[in-house]
Amino acid sequence: MKSLIISLLLIAVLGLGAGTTLASFRNTQSSAGNTFQAGNFDIYIDGRDNTGGHVGGPYFTVTNMKPGDTTTAHIEVKNVNSSMDALLRLYLSGVAQSPGTFADQLQATVTLNPSPYSAWGSGTRYGSTNTVVYSGPLTGIIGTNTPINNLDRAFNQGQPFHPDDMAIYKIEVTLPLSTGNAYQGATLTGTFVVNGTQFAEQSQSSVIW
Repeated sequence: MKSLIISLLLIAVLGLGAGTTLASFRNTQSSAGNTFQAGNFDIYIDGRDNTGGHVGGPYFTVTNMKPGDTTTAHIEVKNVNSSMDALLRLYLSGVAQSPGTFADQLQATVTLNPSPYSAWGSGTRYGSTNTVVYSGPLTGIIGTNTPINNLDRAFNQGQPFHPDDMAIYKIEVTLPLSTGNAYQGATLTGTFVVNGTQFAEQSQSSVIW
């Protein structure tokens, strides 16, 4: 029996060497009309300025602040996508100040989902009521490495910014009573930026904004 198997194998090899054509069963099926379409991602920003008026920005127009004064604005951010959860961050960009240390003097407090507050827009309130997400010098929220974001809430608490969610930020800026005479007439201008990016497939340690 062993010799028979060896003989068959030798015949097959010889057949290949002689140019023998080998056939196999084959079948091909096709699926036409496949489409790949990228989704859309967008956030909507609205709110009230420091006078209480309904605006899309700028949120602060403050003159003649004196030590002890506090000015307040509200920014409403809504996820207007139909299916994409989001990550958010809020920061100040394009800051120009004179003198250059004025942002260190100004103190900022940022509260998520303040109450009481009557929103201009509609949506599901995001986050716990009256959650302080930043308190410190205004300089601390300048630039993209801002502490004002929802990374911990999204990745560690399972609460990304869902479609139709509305994040309301109350921003209070104070010129402390301890501000010295060197800051008389000081000025600061800048742009509040709300960054949104998709939550899916992201890593907390290396978010692509």
